[in-house]
Amino acid sequence: MMILTTIGLNAQDAIYIGMSAEEFKVKLPGILPDEMNYSANLSLPETLHGIAGKWAFRINENILVSAGFISERNIRSEDEFNIWTESAKGIIEDYIKMYGQPVKYDKGSCKYPDRNNYEFQKSIGKREMFYESVWKTKLTDIKICCDYRSNYYAGFKEGLPNGPPVRFSYCFKIEYTPVSKTSDAMSEEIGRFYPGMDVKSFATVFPALFPKGIKMSGQWQRNQELYGLKGSWTYRFENGKLSWIHFNKYLDEINENNFKQCLHAATQLINDYTRLYGKPDTTLTGDTTFVDPYKKHHWGYDVIEARWKDCKEMKIKIEFTFMGGKGDYHFLLGINYFDKNYPYYE
Repeated sequence: MMILTTIGLNAQDAIYIGMSAEEFKVKLPGILPDEMNYSANLSLPETLHGIAGKWAFRINENILVSAGFISERNIRSEDEFNIWTESAKGIIEDYIKMYGQPVKYDKGSCKYPDRNNYEFQKSIGKREMFYESVWKTKLTDIKICCDYRSNYYAGFKEGLPNGPPVRFSYCFKIEYTPVSKTSDAMSEEIGRFYPGMDVKSFATVFPALFPKGIKMSGQWQRNQELYGLKGSWTYRFENGKLSWIHFNKYLDEINENNFKQCLHAATQLINDYTRLYGKPDTTLTGDTTFVDPYKKHHWGYDVIEARWKDCKEMKIKIEFTFMGGKGDYHFLLGINYFDKNYPYYE
């Protein structure tokens, strides 16, 4: 039977809240990946040629897989309308410089009549196009739309029960759609960014989205047997720093022998940690006898718990809890490490 000896405890003691991912890899190799597997949905406000809107980016496993810019607004004068459509035209001209002539280029009337009239309001899904351009590259379709549209246009089906009220707005959109899964992303290195771009290159274009860089974030585990109980350690990293350490073991077979084994393990662990960190600041002892819930119903109870409030800038808690309720029961042995300023002992 493998137990947590003083040597084993000292090995765990080398891991501490706030340590860097690089240092963690040296202390406990083989747990963290060599490279951060980054996935996120990000947004970035930006103004293009005077059109204020927001970019939405989706990154999956270190690769930019989609991107889009959208701006919706109300325009109440012909001067506003003319400035807005000229701005849209200017953006299209910028894209022509980057990608060449579009495969599709449509221009509407670009006139400013009163669109708050019956002709528009009577038709759900109404859209009036001012500009629409499409470019096709090896990996990406790029589409720019400048129009006046209902929120039902290409979004909702007419007549849906409890559907949103119809509203109209002037809309400007840029959409990047990947058309191939090829990994030959280098062929697309044109323009500002492209689907297929790796996250590190993307971060150099939009550093404001990565104020702390692309650092290790997520949770990773390793298994270990402590006093006969096979459980797992979880290590959570946030922006390259270890922020939480957790060990747990659940036992679903409810009997007196398993209860005694969990109590023994918890007691031994508290003794081990006491030798290493000193006497706990708080020791909570509940009911240390086994009460069979199938013979005498109860809602679970705390058995034993020890807390240290400042161990090398950390809070530590060891607990054994008889969890129960609604006929579902478990034994839980847990160890938690938090930053010493964390307000709770969860």
